[in-house]
Amino acid sequence: MRENIVPIIDETEEKIQHQTGPAVELLQMFIGGWAEKLDSSHLSGISKLMMAEASNFHDISEFYHQEVISRCRHLLWKMLERGVAS
Repeated sequence: MRENIVPIIDETEEKIQHQTGPAVELLQMFIGGWAEKLDSSHLSGISKLMMAEASNFHDISEFYHQEVISRCRHLLWKMLERGVAS
């Protein structure tokens, strides 16, 4: 996850920080870019695996929540805040 998914989140955080266009473009970039990168790689199975096996591997699911879910929620929240403010 740190080698594959986290860099995508890092890249998105960087883009959000420097993007000056409309919030809707930012949201489209985030959702479209995320889907494209996951679909075009082996990463699409990780989310499915985490959902199916989270209850069996608490440490891994906690790590996934901290490194992926929480950060993506924060990114989405920042984009929504920007949209409301504009």
